Amino acid sequence: LACSTTETPAPPVQEATPAPAAAPAGPKIDPALLDLAKKAAETDVIVISMDCLRHDRTGLDADFPERTPNLRAFAQEAVVFQDAMSSASWTVPSHMALWTGRWPTRHGLVNKLAPDASGQKLVDATRREDVKTYPETLVGKGWTAAAFTGDAGVSKRFGYGRGFTEFVDD
Repeated sequence: LACSTTETPAPPVQEATPAPAAAPAGPKIDPALLDLAKKAAETDVIVISMDCLRHDRTGLDADFPERTPNLRAFAQEAVVFQDAMSSASWTVPSHMALWTGRWPTRHGLVNKLAPDASGQKLVDATRREDVKTYPETLVGKGWTAAAFTGDAGVSKRFGYGRGFTEFVDD
């Protein structure tokens, strides 16, 4: 967050322009495929997150299919979110939002450091204790939850490992 004491002039008022044409709709997904209640015992949940990787550079679109052929093949059998928005501009809070379904101000992990209980020194920040992650929910229902990460902030030190059956960050 940057603040300035100098006042910035308001931008000139522009005339209204017509709304752009709606983007073409993505593939139609049969809602029955999304109801996994009856298939829970045979369903796997795999989340692949590549920090700072733009969708248009993955090969999942029509422009560069040869870039990531294995990811493209996997995507043919998976649900791919093409219009996803991040809840934060950097890794630590945005990935915790993915794990918890909550905004960073709600899960509590908004920075890498936070004051300790005394308020006298800074320690590694972590998510609030009362905030549950989806891996914790899955493990509570008998699933196995494993994560393998190259760190980039998604590490045990920030509370990401809690709730997983296995969590490896290197």
